[in-house]
Amino acid sequence: MESGKRHDRPALAIAPKLCRKHRAILVIARSNRLARNVAFISNLTESGVEFLAVDTPR
Repeated sequence: MESGKRHDRPALAIAPKLCRKHRAILVIARSNRLARNVAFISNLTESGVEFLAVDTPR
């Protein structure tokens, strides 16, 4: 778990790569944790990595 305030989140930078490698879904505790960085969400969506925010299930 890392704070959305920080711009240097190494675990979050690695997570999409691991999800692609293992064909896994990136699970996020709350959608507002990523909403602080719209560019990251856009890149994640365009990369084809599926992600799920637990506070807003499908």
